Amino acid sequence: MDNCKIDSLKNALVEVRKAHRLVYSYQERMLSLVNFIKAHLDGNRFSGVKHFSEPIKKKAGSEELTLPPGMWAWNYLYSYLFEYYIYEKTLDDHSVIMLSVVQYADTGFFDSKADNKLDITEFIEPEKSISKLMFIMEHTPKGKKSVWRNWGDLRPYIENKKYASAKHKSDVIYPNGEGKTRLLLYSVPLEQFADERSSMEALKGYLSFLKKQGIELELV
Repeated sequence: MDNCKIDSLKNALVEVRKAHRLVYSYQERMLSLVNFIKAHLDGNRFSGVKHFSEPIKKKAGSEELTLPPGMWAWNYLYSYLFEYYIYEKTLDDHSVIMLSVVQYADTGFFDSKADNKLDITEFIEPEKSISKLMFIMEHTPKGKKSVWRNWGDLRPYIENKKYASAKHKSDVIYPNGEGKTRLLLYSVPLEQFADERSSMEALKGYLSFLKKQGIELELV
């Protein structure tokens, strides 16, 4: 093999090792942040769903993972777009609220015109995209049907280019029509969670948004 190609590959693999350590540090910080949010919103649940691609599943009764032909490289990257389910509560009027915090490591695909997740050359440049959290709450009046109970029903919103983009601020959506279950979406760039003080301010901004929609929560 050409020595130049060997040296080029060796240098590239150094960057790969750096990237993995950086992603570890990023995800360590994200877990700390989401736990911080869960604690201050008095969250009572903690589970999650991988988005943007499919999770890698185990074979039944085995530690062996299923790796089908043609699987995406994205399947390995759980931290790219991940949803943390942190809250479920019945309110005084017997309506139910359910809350997830969605972690977007990169809005580059959603800010672009690309429709192929596998062609990263079509994504918006990292300098022009952002990393963000989106709070997605379902508010279901008594007797109305929830869309949350089937996790897949939320994916069209979480992976929608409008809501997942860097420009998104907030939206109120009625999937089944006015007066029924509504979804409250609220996006915050990750840099607004730089430290404890700024994180608390960001959460206060979120609670202010909820209050305008008739839902009052308190920080603890």
